[in-house]
Amino acid sequence: MIAIEPTTSDRDSEGLDRLLWETLWEPIGLPRNIRESFALSGTTLSLTAKDEGVIIGGLVAVWTSAREIEIRHIAVDACRQKHGVGAQLIDSLLKTIAQFRAASVFIPLLVTHRPASFPRWDSHELRELLLNTRT
Repeated sequence: MIAIEPTTSDRDSEGLDRLLWETLWEPIGLPRNIRESFALSGTTLSLTAKDEGVIIGGLVAVWTSAREIEIRHIAVDACRQKHGVGAQLIDSLLKTIAQFRAASVFIPLLVTHRPASFPRWDSHELRELLLNTRT
């Protein structure tokens, strides 16, 4: 069973950083420390997806204001893609947003893969969740 949890330990932070680099940036020739140049000011929320203790996916989002969170990075190990891991990460983030009553999620325009198996981006379900989180 896959567990989605906040990234709290140094070991998990390093594992998430490695996964992001191997999945997103190494294949296009960017340097190992490229994530540092993408940093935004704000509180960072990192989630990891683990299967039997092994990080197989991760998400990094930044609270850019009291009412907005921006998804900065999301990645799933190539061998585990198309099995709902990314959707579970997004669902976990949305639950966190609901807890903190954020008004909106900003998703950068650079999207390399938007799986058809995750239609909730366009669905009433997501719009309803975002509307219900407004104070």
